[in-house]
Parts: sequence; structure tokens; C-alpha cells
Amino acid sequence: MTEFIKINKNKQLLVDGNDASWFFSALLQKLSIAEIQIQNYGGNDELRGFLKQFCKAPGFAERVKSSGIIRDAENNPKGAFQSVHNALRTAKLPMQKGPSKPLGYILPILV
Repeated sequence: MTEFIKINKNKQLLVDGNDASWFFSALLQKLSIAEIQIQNYGGNDELRGFLKQFCKAPGFAERVKSSGIIRDAENNPKGAFQSVHNALRTAKLPMQKGPSKPLGYILPILV
């Protein structure tokens, strides 16, 4: 899997699925933010495996300075945070202590 993960930028945004990938690509383009690379890890159940391979991708250690993970919380925000936390721990990556507060609606920015 690592041969498919290309790391081109120092800032990485990991998203769950094509819809999130398309949305955040459009949002970053609209906001003229070019320094963030989007990585689509598939679905919620695929994050753990993706992160293990992501850390082994060529250029990871030298290039990646920061990353964020977008994950659908479904109906269980605490469980979703714990799932991401466990995936980060398995990949031996640093993690924050608690979930971020919701940013609110982003859609008005796009109008």
C-alpha cells in the first residue's frame, strides 16, 4: 500500500472517503490554500491500516510536519475520537488529549 501513498507537502489532511476528499479539495481551492495535501484513507474502518502504511511512505519522516484527521463521528463522537486515538497509537503517532470542538457550519464560507 505504501507505494500508492505519495507525500508531496508538509501538511497532510487525512479524510474518510471520496465525498470528504472532494469537499475539502474544493474548500482549500476556494480559500486559496495550497500547502495542504489531502489523503483519502477510505472509510472509518480503514484508518488504522492506512496510518500504519502512511508512516512508512517515502518522504513521511522528512516531510510531514503536521497532519489532521477528518472522520465521520456517526452517532458516537466519543467513540469516533477513541477510534482515531487507537489508530494513532497503533501507528505510534502523536495525538491530542481530547476531541476538538466543532467548528460549526462551513457552508456559508462557500457562498
